[in-house]
Amino acid sequence: MAKRKPIAKQKPVDNTIYKAMIDMGIVAVVFVLLQMIEKHYQDFNTFTQWNNAFGIITIISAVLAIAGGVTALVGRKNKTLRTVALAVGISCGVISAGCFQLYIKWFTALPLLNFVNIAAGCLYLVWILYPHDFFLISLLSVLSGAAFYRHGQAGVSNVSTTGLYVILLLLTAGVLALTVCAAKKGGLVTIRNKALRLFVGKKAAMPLYLACSINAACLLAALLLGAGFAYYCIYAAVGGFFVAACYYTMGLN
Repeated sequence: MAKRKPIAKQKPVDNTIYKAMIDMGIVAVVFVLLQMIEKHYQDFNTFTQWNNAFGIITIISAVLAIAGGVTALVGRKNKTLRTVALAVGISCGVISAGCFQLYIKWFTALPLLNFVNIAAGCLYLVWILYPHDFFLISLLSVLSGAAFYRHGQAGVSNVSTTGLYVILLLLTAGVLALTVCAAKKGGLVTIRNKALRLFVGKKAAMPLYLACSINAACLLAALLLGAGFAYYCIYAAVGGFFVAACYYTMGLN
């Protein structure tokens, strides 16, 4: 009796490319919408209609975001329901926050919204394409760049500048603590019985240590030397990001 040939196991489908395409598509659509808003929202003849629309959308989206969060909490045992509810809740929360900024700040909120749109899209690409430690470095770079830019524009006493610096300080401390814990276990971190690999080996933790050190040093220098020096710290944040991007890209190859 002839032997049957072993059936090759089918490899799981990698959806990363589709996720990346969807992400870039969303960023492009939001960018075009923001350009349309910028064109019409500055017109005094249509300002009232646009402003009222943003106020209504803010309220409706906020209600839907709360409903999505409650639904996800109540139906947490149903994975599909929880995932859909969370997606709807987060999306509506983001829309509500963006429309609220446009409602209270007029078209002056558009540069911030464009920055958030592009930064969020790039961070998601980094999350799905690169190791998790590079995502943390990217997150630190984006937040520090935004904080230093705001410091240079509005000064350190501005509420938004202070808030960004507080978040940056907490994030830097959190990433540093996470790196120390991961280094003790060969790059593996356990959070609520879920394992997350940041890097492989103790030496691989060096990029995270460098990123935390650079951010802390730039933050301290900006606070001591003032708003003028804060602009130079933006180049340090961007330069550090590109160096890390080259390092991790060569590592993938």
